[in-house]
Amino acid sequence: MQLGEHFFTSNELEKARKAYLEALKSTSPKIHSFAQYKLAWCDYNAGDYQGAITRFKDVIDYTEKMTQKGDKNALKGEALNDIVLSFVQIEATDEAIQYFESKTNKKRSHKLTQKLADVMAGSGKHDSAIKVYRRLIEGGPLEPEAPTYQNSIVKSYEQLRKRDLVFKEMRVLVSDFGP
Repeated sequence: MQLGEHFFTSNELEKARKAYLEALKSTSPKIHSFAQYKLAWCDYNAGDYQGAITRFKDVIDYTEKMTQKGDKNALKGEALNDIVLSFVQIEATDEAIQYFESKTNKKRSHKLTQKLADVMAGSGKHDSAIKVYRRLIEGGPLEPEAPTYQNSIVKSYEQLRKRDLVFKEMRVLVSDFGP
């Protein structure tokens, strides 16, 4: 693991991957799951976002299995947070939302979906961000965050320079979420 960490921080991904694959053979659940987690990051940093998703999912599944056996491992939460970045890169919004709903409770799924939308908007993937913000609003139109999501839709259309839709969505913001 230490060798893998050395190469990973030096951005020598192939050497890091080789070391992590060796660590993956460990019978220690913590070492095994951490090696898998770092392999996911190697995939992500190499631009293999689908591979990173698969590995992050493997970490989540493995830690769930270990939790059932009484071994607590905090990597599930980390992997769930980090898988968002890979889903953003390939704009797999539907897959991401379904996955979050299947692996977490409603509150956590909502937070991860919100993060997905925010990261998409921040990455300039405004069409996908708008789609996710709309799903968040549909899932809870009376939730306190709903006006913020609608405002984010307005901002995304502004970034896309779609003035007609900016005005349309601004009217929705005022009519649906006004005082």
